[in-house]
Order: sequence, then structure tokens, then C-alpha cells
Amino acid sequence: MQKADLGTTAFQIGEELKDKFPKAKEQVDLIFKDLSSVKNIENRPKGAVSIITKLERGIKENKIYSYETACKYIGDGIGSRVITGNLDKLNPRQINSMIDNLQINGKALTNREKVLLKKYIYNHPMSETDANRAFPLFERFAQPLIEKRSKEAVDKLSLSIAASRIKKGELSLSQIKEQNLKFMNSENFSKKVLEEISKLSNSLKQV
Repeated sequence: MQKADLGTTAFQIGEELKDKFPKAKEQVDLIFKDLSSVKNIENRPKGAVSIITKLERGIKENKIYSYETACKYIGDGIGSRVITGNLDKLNPRQINSMIDNLQINGKALTNREKVLLKKYIYNHPMSETDANRAFPLFERFAQPLIEKRSKEAVDKLSLSIAASRIKKGELSLSQIKEQNLKFMNSENFSKKVLEEISKLSNSLKQV
């Protein structure tokens, strides 16, 4: 494929994505619609500029030589953003306990860092320099809260992907169990999801 074909190819792919978008949106909404942690779901097809940029990269890498390979290279033609609700509110005792137990690179926070973090959390007046020092501490403090809030959505997405691959014959329950240590290390695959996939796999065997 030549660069001269980029505009036409990008337009054709864009039109194809628009045609597929309603069905894709319906499938994404169906995955997350019953989750109490999900506040909103935003879906959109990849835009023309983004398509052209990616096609240019594919041509440079000699990975695109036809319309079919161009479509395959685009890959994620539909983008989705799952917005979860607000983080759980913590009382001062819980906040202090989390700060006391917080470690960064295996080391507990210094008293100075604890003071900075508390001032940042409670929105107390502080200099720009102190705020810049406190923000990375706050990121580490908030990380487990964010992961807990998003876990339900991540698990449901993992289940949906696994279910799709099982139905296509691309994945078996034994393979999932073999890979489960990797999933668990990234905390994206809960025991509950594995149990649901096991039920799904068994039900498909009976069909």
C-alpha cells in the first residue's frame, strides 16, 4: 500500500467502523450495565486522523500491504471508557492507619512525608513545592482504593474476553488455570471470575 492510498483507505475503514459501532456499543454496554461501581460508559469509533496516523506507522513498519492487513493493523477500532463512581469515603482513623502502613519501595514514610500527605489529603494550605512532593505520595496512597473500585469492572471485562475466546475455541479452562498465576499477580483476575469461567466452560461442553 502506498501513502497515496492512505486517505481513501482511512475513509473506508472509518465508514466500516461507523457501521459496526452500534453493535459494538451494545455489546460493551451489556458487559457493564449491571455493575453498581460503574457510573457511565463512553464509546466511540476511532477517528480519521487517528486511523491515518496508525496506517502511516504500519506502512513504515512494512506491516500493511492490502486493505485487509490495514484493517487488522488498526485493531482497536472502537474505543470505550468505563467511568466508575467516586472512591469510598474514609474517616480520619482509616486515613491515618493507611498512611502509617504505607510503604514506598519497601520503606515506610518518614514523619515529614506523613505530615505532607495528610495536609494534601485534607486540602490544607501548602506551598507549591510541598504540593509537588505530596502528590506522588498521594498517588501511592490512593492506588489500592482505585484498584478496589475498578476491580469489579476489570473482572467483568476479563470474564467477557475469556468467554468469547472459549466460545471461539481459542482458550480452554485448563489454559486459564495455567495462566491464572499471572492474572493473580496483576490482581486483574479474581477467584470469583475463574469460578464463573469454569461454569461457562462446563455449560459449553454440554451444548
